[in-house]
Amino acid sequence: MQLDDQKLEQAQSHIVRVLVETSFKLSKIHVVFRSIARAMAVLSHYQKENLKKFYKVRKHKSLEQCWFVQQGEGNCGCIDPLRKSAEGLYRI
Repeated sequence: MQLDDQKLEQAQSHIVRVLVETSFKLSKIHVVFRSIARAMAVLSHYQKENLKKFYKVRKHKSLEQCWFVQQGEGNCGCIDPLRKSAEGLYRI
């Protein structure tokens, strides 16, 4: 809800920017843009945490969950497509 309001405010600020270029409006666009980016980062973080909790007890993991584990503490046991030749799976 808050994110939608901020996006609407940003769109209106860009319309004002085209019509009248004042330093106040230009700085306000920057503030609104940064607040939207901050809100998106928080939402993304919570979404990743919920995915980790959801797939923690499951037998099969999603590819996203495997990527999160590889970025963090180690290997999740899935086949890494970039290292197929190193493991000898597709040797020519």
